[in-house]
Amino acid sequence: MTNLPFTLFHKALFITAHPDDLEGFAGGLVKLLDAKTETYLVIFSEGDKGRWGEKYASMRKSAFERLRMSETRKSGKLLGVDHIKTLHFDDRRISPTQATIRKLRKEIVNISPDVIFSFEFRKLLNYDPHPDHLAVGEIVKQAILSLKDQQIDYYVFTSIMPNNYIDISKIRKVKIQAIKIHETQRLLNRIIFPVLEYAPTRILGIIKKSRFIEAYRKVTLKSPKTA
Repeated sequence: MTNLPFTLFHKALFITAHPDDLEGFAGGLVKLLDAKTETYLVIFSEGDKGRWGEKYASMRKSAFERLRMSETRKSGKLLGVDHIKTLHFDDRRISPTQATIRKLRKEIVNISPDVIFSFEFRKLLNYDPHPDHLAVGEIVKQAILSLKDQQIDYYVFTSIMPNNYIDISKIRKVKIQAIKIHETQRLLNRIIFPVLEYAPTRILGIIKKSRFIEAYRKVTLKSPKTA
């Protein structure tokens, strides 16, 4: 069951907090995007705090960040991401300030996408309460609201109130392979992704009479009250 019009996208921008967020929450969609769709990934932080395993604990910050971004480039190639950029924010210190919103707005203007995907910005609707994820969701929302003359479709993932779905059953193995490329996060992903990836996609698959479904909430931003 698919009603997400992914074949109509020409330039898709995915905005995440950390290097492995895309794969876990939207990896299926990215892999299914047509070759005609130019895909951009903007990551706020290189994820220095995500040191899961003793062998990473003593690594210099810059070296660990390079390692995490190398994992992202490898997984991005597998999924078909065309462009990857990081904004170099400190991990777990991302905040929706006016300066941060302006910085992201500049990136959006430069890329000029026709569709943006990011985290659910409403805390009560977000099943993933990571503070960086919530902050990025709010930053993206505010940045899009500031683009008064630009028409952009806007979807959020990690939402408990989705209204668009895409069947990822045929390519879910590739999505899992992309997640596993993030070896630095292997110990954490063993714990969280049964809850944050498998459970949502499988439960929706059962509901929609399929195997695995990724879900998104399409958002129309006319004013803060209607978001």
